[in-house]
Amino acid sequence: MADQFFKEQPKSAFEVDVDKLAVEVKNYQEKNEVKNLDSREVIKKTVQQVTGTTSDDAGSKKDDNVLPDYADQASASVKLEVETLIQKALEHGIYSALGEAKNSSPFVLDAFHDALTGKLYDEFNKRGLLK
Repeated sequence: MADQFFKEQPKSAFEVDVDKLAVEVKNYQEKNEVKNLDSREVIKKTVQQVTGTTSDDAGSKKDDNVLPDYADQASASVKLEVETLIQKALEHGIYSALGEAKNSSPFVLDAFHDALTGKLYDEFNKRGLLK
């Protein structure tokens, strides 16, 4: 009877997607025998592989900002678009946001990948999924 009160809360779409991507990252590491790439780069390459997209450069992530450093020079509308995509990923799931990001400009897609990589890296660390 007490078990009714301690039922596990359903996972959010973001949490479900993080779990899926954690499996994909592990598979990517095993398949490609990645030893010299840092965890952020493995996460980014996995996201790109899963979505069938690529980006040229990994931008560094500021500690106080979700956007990568190179996005500082972007217009306010581009910054807002990337931030909106990140918010959508957190609220509705990563795959939903990735589907929308594919329809954006290459710059927005790249910045979104980099920002998402930072979020996923933090989440994977929090869950102890990274070595």
